[in-house]
Amino acid sequence: MEAIEDIGSSLGDLFAIFTAPYGTSMSGMAYHLAKHRRRREAARARAELARDEHRAFIELMYRLRRDELVQEKRSRRGISVMRTEKGKRKLAALRERLARSLPEARYAAEKEATLKIVLFDIPERERSKRDWLRSVLARLKFSMLQKSVWIGKTKIPEEFIQDLRRLKILPYIEIIAVTKTGSLKPIYIE
Repeated sequence: MEAIEDIGSSLGDLFAIFTAPYGTSMSGMAYHLAKHRRRREAARARAELARDEHRAFIELMYRLRRDELVQEKRSRRGISVMRTEKGKRKLAALRERLARSLPEARYAAEKEATLKIVLFDIPERERSKRDWLRSVLARLKFSMLQKSVWIGKTKIPEEFIQDLRRLKILPYIEIIAVTKTGSLKPIYIE
């Protein structure tokens, strides 16, 4: 199988070289070949990701059926998945638990002249709190530089800091106020 795959990619490489415009230099052909290979690798990566997502979905559906949280109904139009009563109760309990554990994020977003940088490294076991923090920062009009680095010119509400303390995630968060932008000026665009 690997030999067949190698032959297929070699033929694809040859096709990329022969379809280069007439008079293309060696470096031009190398460029076309590299471009073709990048496209092929990107397509392979997309196909692998789609396979992994499909496999994860199948495993999730298996676990939900096994735990009797969903059931399948077949009809002429295909298969539909319905929550069972047990599934509805479980979902309601999860939503209630989540609502109790995380505060409602209704903080006023007040503009301020001082640039703020919020950096955090919240452990994986606190994923729901990390997701909550990202949604709050987005509502406060902060911009994401990386998933755990946010920047904005918004005043940090005191209630927000109190909620971070209550959630016990404040030790994982650094909030920096930049009074002189210096080299940060090209990075932040209002």
